[in-house]
Amino acid sequence: LLLYLKWYLCYGSQTKFPPGPRNYPFIGSLYFMYEISETFKTNTLIHAIFTNVERYGKVFGFYIGLKPFVVIADYNILKEVLKKYRHN
Repeated sequence: LLLYLKWYLCYGSQTKFPPGPRNYPFIGSLYFMYEISETFKTNTLIHAIFTNVERYGKVFGFYIGLKPFVVIADYNILKEVLKKYRHN
């Protein structure tokens, strides 16, 4: 119970993170990568990303373990992000 509470306080309640699949303790959003895409009939990470772009939009986030990842699937949005954070 204490481990779950610590995880939730550190990772489970991030409000500035983009929408995406639910984040579970220690496995993150790993379960979404194993969903079989109806379009591609496969379960690779890239196909899961395509499927989740349809669900959550062109910007979404997910976790692998405790490591956050953000997917930007739009050239213009990506260009703006790179301009804004060029020096970081």
